[in-house]
Amino acid sequence: MRVNGPIKPWHPRYWPVVVGLSFFWLISRLPIVWWPNISAGLGAILQVVSPSRKRVVLTNLKLAFPESSEKWRAEISTRSYRGVALTLLETSKRWYSEPDWLKNYIQFEGIEHLHRCQERGEAVLLLSCHYNSIEITGAALGLHVPYYPVYAKAKNAYFDQLQSAQRKRFWPDVVLRSDMRKAMRILRSKGVLSMLPDQSVAESHGAVPTQFFNQSIFSTTAPARLQKRSGAKVVMFEIKAKKIGYSVTVHPPLVLDDSLDLTQQTQAFNDVFEHMIRKDPGQYFWHHKRFKTGSSGINPYK
Repeated sequence: MRVNGPIKPWHPRYWPVVVGLSFFWLISRLPIVWWPNISAGLGAILQVVSPSRKRVVLTNLKLAFPESSEKWRAEISTRSYRGVALTLLETSKRWYSEPDWLKNYIQFEGIEHLHRCQERGEAVLLLSCHYNSIEITGAALGLHVPYYPVYAKAKNAYFDQLQSAQRKRFWPDVVLRSDMRKAMRILRSKGVLSMLPDQSVAESHGAVPTQFFNQSIFSTTAPARLQKRSGAKVVMFEIKAKKIGYSVTVHPPLVLDDSLDLTQQTQAFNDVFEHMIRKDPGQYFWHHKRFKTGSSGINPYK
């Protein structure tokens, strides 16, 4: 929704956000050691109150893992919902607390790869996929390495304003997904730009046909285009959940084949994402309709 002029939080259209923020403040006071049990209960509730979204999750898992049993896919769905519930707890804590708690909650390995790129004056395109924990781990990473995340604007203008302000507590600035000129300026100034290019993109928006979990889909070429135009190093990072908290592994810069065209390079990125997700599918955000755009023209969610 486009809003002209200043946003008025007391307008009825923003009341749900105000109520939600009050709930966020309350749950931000809960001890972290309670989070596993709370997220398990809240995740179970989310599965019940949104059956249409659960069908999306199970459809995604059936397409990605057709060889697996229904029982296994149901277990992965449950774990993914727990991850979404845990994200709500983590976000509330991140919004209404100082960031010191993140030092013990999230550990990093390989962060020196980013530091070395910066020391050499190299631009970096930092890529990962939509883990359930991507917001909290990305914020923690921003405390170690200043970088600029690309994001999609929220539908609710008031929430989008609040979310952007909170993100800027951890990052120098954020880049709107449609503002690729700003993204290129960051890379040309030898900065670090972060993208999560694993979600569905329409062919009309410049996507190209690729494969993801053996499914024909359309994927954005934005990372490949930015890398080829800027010469940036491509660094991937992956996340592993622990009993409480996470460990994040930052990998060395990818060795890229300059002979690959945009489609081939995009497919190469997809292959890395799939490899990362397969290590622990329950950590991935399966709630997005990733397979709705494909060369077959068939929407599996209908």
